[in-house]
Amino acid sequence: MAFSVQAGPHRLQRDGPGDVASPGPPREARLGWCPASPPDGARRREMDTWMKQPSADPAQKPAQTPSAAKPTLGSQMRALRARLGLTLREMSERAGLPFSTLSKVEHDRLTLTYDKLLMVSERLNIRMSDLFAEQEMQPLAIANSRRSIATTANALSVSTPNYDYHYLAPELRQKDMIPIFTRLKARSLAEFGDLVRHDGQEFVYVLEGSIIVHTEFYDPVTLQPGQSVYIDSRMAHGYTIAEGEQALVICVCSTTQEELLKNAEQQAQDAARPPALPPQPRTRLRGRKPGPRLALTRP
Repeated sequence: MAFSVQAGPHRLQRDGPGDVASPGPPREARLGWCPASPPDGARRREMDTWMKQPSADPAQKPAQTPSAAKPTLGSQMRALRARLGLTLREMSERAGLPFSTLSKVEHDRLTLTYDKLLMVSERLNIRMSDLFAEQEMQPLAIANSRRSIATTANALSVSTPNYDYHYLAPELRQKDMIPIFTRLKARSLAEFGDLVRHDGQEFVYVLEGSIIVHTEFYDPVTLQPGQSVYIDSRMAHGYTIAEGEQALVICVCSTTQEELLKNAEQQAQDAARPPALPPQPRTRLRGRKPGPRLALTRP
């Protein structure tokens, strides 16, 4: 049987028994109109506009709103309070702001003047720019499952005129700290020579004997076994034996092992360089009289 579409409500009409059904109503009939019964002009324009609209792409992500794309002072204050692990009450006391004021600022219902921002940054010991800079999420540290049993037998040994270095755990690369078992040689600063400096920081613990710590900005200090010192390695420094036959220390540096080896190599090269000869007095040739001296007079 066959069907035909009539204008108005979609009704199907049977043409006769035994007929084959038609493919179905045309697209215009499904939209509520057909050429046989044209709708009014407003309805026709509305349908034309709807049909011209592009179809939505499900893979296309919606655009971010300005509030989600840019951080606000309120979101930065909340993130700062979360990093410090403070409650809203504790944060208001430390920042010097009333509780209600801080709550409104965090919810972006109130802003702060320049004087208030300066006060908050000073009381929280941060830069004012940190209140407006978007903080990046720090990745979680993953254990690299590294371990090394260090002894002086498997250490990397380097000898210089002032120290005998034994770099422990040399098979581990890209270490965050460099442990060094060190034997001191020099007994005075004159024997040691120029103080050395390198990047990073270092911690020195005295194991045996007593040592003298020489630094660029401090007076020399003597350390006994069990005592230690922590210094900035960029400050010129050096260690000498205070008394006794030898002194052993354990040193932990935060700089790279390559830089420490380069520094040790430089020390060895400086020690191998022959000392400069003292200036020789001038000798006058025989049979030659010195010329007349010129007397300089002021005008």
